[in-house]
Amino acid sequence: RDRIIDTTPAVHAFVVEAPWWKTPWVIGLTGVLVGLVGVQTVRVVRRERRLQEANQTLQKQTEDLGTSNQALSEANKELFQANQALQRDRAVERIRGEVQAMDQASDFERVLSLLSEDLKTVGLSFDTCGIEVLDEPVDEPTMAHFEAYGYRYTAYTIDPDGTVASNSYHIPAPFRPVDLEILERFIAGKPWQGRSEQTAILEVPASNYGRLRITSSERQDFTEEDIASLQDFASAIALGYARYLDIREIQEQTEKKSAFLASMPHDLRTPMNAIKGFTNLVLGRRSENLTERQRGNLEKVTQASDQLLAMINDLLDLSKIEAGQM
Repeated sequence: RDRIIDTTPAVHAFVVEAPWWKTPWVIGLTGVLVGLVGVQTVRVVRRERRLQEANQTLQKQTEDLGTSNQALSEANKELFQANQALQRDRAVERIRGEVQAMDQASDFERVLSLLSEDLKTVGLSFDTCGIEVLDEPVDEPTMAHFEAYGYRYTAYTIDPDGTVASNSYHIPAPFRPVDLEILERFIAGKPWQGRSEQTAILEVPASNYGRLRITSSERQDFTEEDIASLQDFASAIALGYARYLDIREIQEQTEKKSAFLASMPHDLRTPMNAIKGFTNLVLGRRSENLTERQRGNLEKVTQASDQLLAMINDLLDLSKIEAGQM
């Protein structure tokens, strides 16, 4: 400003008379700056608006993505459940098919051995698996029945590798508290689950024949799907045990028949030989003292004896065939 005052008196007078911020060049420069600030402000506002719109769009896309992910998660969950249900149905049908193919009582243990693999297929891995079935099933089991006849049952244990072992028991009344709890659950006929130390236990009825039980130390409890799966398997195993009882009864009746056929022909052949022998003796030695009618009757006795003796020999042969001796 000193140089301006020294070299330009007119400007000096102007500066002296008016404040510097009211000079034209300051006003012009201020206008320019205000204009630039206004333009920049407009740009900033536009940028902020575009940024806000972009954020809103991004937020909406994120929400849509979250909804899509949730829908996809639900779809995957439903797909997993459907696949698990399909595997369960296939496993149960496999057990039922093996039950229908049973033709010997010992085949029941083979069905139980397959149960081990099928349980793991549907996600029911276990530490121990077992089924307790009544030796003589009753239509409506009651505590009075068990107190009168005792608790007679066979326990089948199934290892995770499919090995099956069985033991039969007879527990007479009065029952211990632990046996009473088992009998009460058996009579109630409902699923039950509990824990023993670090092991989860699930038990379901197998019709009115017994109870199917699994234990697992890898879980805290069992879900509703687990209970439904084990109930389906228990129903199939109950059908297998019913078929086992029928086959066992047929085999017992067959063994009784074979024992009868093995003893009865011998018992019949002895008197038949006596009848035939004495008839031939009368016809040979005393034939001259017989009338024609008497001789004809004795010859009929001889013929009938020969026919019966042939039938007896056939029964003996049949008993040998059943015993595997022919």
